[in-house]
Amino acid sequence: MSAFEFVIAMVSVVLSLGVAHSLGGLAQLLQGSHKVRWSLTHAVWWAVIFSCNLDLWLSLWVIPQDRSWPFVSFLAAFGAACMVYLANYLATPRPAAGAEVIDLWSFHMANRKRYLTAQLSYLLIGIVLNATVLPEKFALVNVTTAGPAAVCMVLGILIPNRWVQRLVALANAALIAMYYVEYFKTL
Repeated sequence: MSAFEFVIAMVSVVLSLGVAHSLGGLAQLLQGSHKVRWSLTHAVWWAVIFSCNLDLWLSLWVIPQDRSWPFVSFLAAFGAACMVYLANYLATPRPAAGAEVIDLWSFHMANRKRYLTAQLSYLLIGIVLNATVLPEKFALVNVTTAGPAAVCMVLGILIPNRWVQRLVALANAALIAMYYVEYFKTL
């Protein structure tokens, strides 16, 4: 097994767990949708966080497979996967049996600091990976999308105002959409 195969296998396991948890939680919410007060802000953050599973996997996939992997680079990639998993887990409510109503805006306000901190940690690790392991492919991403997204996340963590929450969620969604269009035109 090559170093690349080892890294991608470890990261894929963690990312798969995050995807499974998020989709399972979404399925439970959809099953009990008559007891859910939906929130566009929460839905946008959930989608941004969920898309980061694909981001990390694709970002690692475009690395030349014959490249060497210093242990620090492996730890950064594995740490990024762990942060994406935590963000997925923390952003996905699990309805309790017999629960009255699940208000996703209230869930967002009560839990945003946790899942946005995990998401911000993923982004900061990604900035380091972009500058070290992935510089040939992602040279400008830290300036064009990652930096502005980090600022938005910090604002989302610190400022509880409803309009700020909506604005930073939508800004992050726009930034991740721009990122995908720019960096994953072709694989």
